[in-house]
Amino acid sequence: MDLTELYQKVTEYGDICDHCLGRLVAKRSFGLSNDMRGKGIRIAAALTLNQPYQEQSGQCWICGNFFETVDHWADKVIEAFTGIGGETFVIGSKVPPLMSESEEMIWSDLGLSDPEPLKSEINREVGKRVAARSSLIGDTKNPDLTAVIHISDGTVKVQIRPLFLYGRYLKYERGIPQTHWACRACKGAGCEACNGTGKQYHDSVEELIGRPLLPVFKAERV
Repeated sequence: MDLTELYQKVTEYGDICDHCLGRLVAKRSFGLSNDMRGKGIRIAAALTLNQPYQEQSGQCWICGNFFETVDHWADKVIEAFTGIGGETFVIGSKVPPLMSESEEMIWSDLGLSDPEPLKSEINREVGKRVAARSSLIGDTKNPDLTAVIHISDGTVKVQIRPLFLYGRYLKYERGIPQTHWACRACKGAGCEACNGTGKQYHDSVEELIGRPLLPVFKAERV
């Protein structure tokens, strides 16, 4: 399917932004952003059909003009990261089902083979703005911080990469398990059998080592 035919068929569904239009052929060419691809498709269609160039005039029927709010989301992510130590980050997103269903429908209807999912572009574009507005460095492989943006309710949830400590120990007495055991009777809720502790054993190697480390790393749990 050539670009002009693609443009004609896609716009039959409703108004569409350059990002969502360009994302339909995201795997074509290199060094272009999806909004550049979308604008290029509009230009190609105008020239081929000998018609006036038509920009987006309403709300995008796929993303709801999400990409006009990228700066806003970047600021929310930076605010969510404030006070948390870390040098690298990555962005994740929770997209409303209707958005995902809309683009998957058009992929199927038009038999497209080169599209990119909406979530991928959202994560990349918000990540680029966060990196530009802060001292943090993007890292998709092993980030210190992960910010998941929830588009439906406008919130940002931060996940911190766990810290793992390795070592060896010698245990000189019985009755101390390696890890925390929940009470068999109440499954950790607290009962008479465990004196309300929710624990099968009073202590564990995990807790004995981890307890003094909580204030050191300003952690909530181990």
